Amino acid sequence: MRVYANDPPCAAPAPSRTIDGFWRRLLAFAIDAFLTALPCAILGFAFYTFFSVSTVYGLLIGFSFTLLYFAILGSSVARGQTLGHRITEIQVVNREGNFISLERSLLRYLILLGPLLLSSQALPSSAPYAVKTSVDWLISGAELAVVYLYLFNRSTQQSQHDVATETYVVEAHGVGSVESPRFWAGHWAILGGIAIVGVVLSIGFGNTVLESAPFPELTGI
Repeated sequence: MRVYANDPPCAAPAPSRTIDGFWRRLLAFAIDAFLTALPCAILGFAFYTFFSVSTVYGLLIGFSFTLLYFAILGSSVARGQTLGHRITEIQVVNREGNFISLERSLLRYLILLGPLLLSSQALPSSAPYAVKTSVDWLISGAELAVVYLYLFNRSTQQSQHDVATETYVVEAHGVGSVESPRFWAGHWAILGGIAIVGVVLSIGFGNTVLESAPFPELTGI
């Protein structure tokens, strides 16, 4: 094609970031999980007597350390990259392709790590059994949502913590905004249906299972 001097210049395509796939993101999380578990394990061995008696403190200290590691490094403080992200060359950004604030990163990883690392054991021992059971049910539901969206949300590759904070995990070498299709709302309908089925099954068969051996003895313990 011939180009003449009077022809208007062709507009260059706007730069955009590429959303990262499943495997690099999983590898990055595995690396970070190991890096945070190692100092927690060392601390647990060093103060074994204390933590064996005060298991709640051990749970909360480990969770707090892990949360701060992910939240600080996943924010604009470290250009949206934990050590695992640096190794796998991915970043956490918002829709505009900018790094997120520390507050937003803290909320993001609280939504992700809370269900994975906490349980009703973090509640006071005086908390009613019904409250502890409800908390465990909520945590289990949140864990299910994390795993489901990681596996089946192929369009935007967002799990619930990404959707809640409007963030994306992208390749580190890109620039510009994130180009992605809209999140399919049907995922929430599927998760809601699974939750309803789980509640119905637990009401219908939960007592029967708990009354059969060895669950009565375990419940007493």
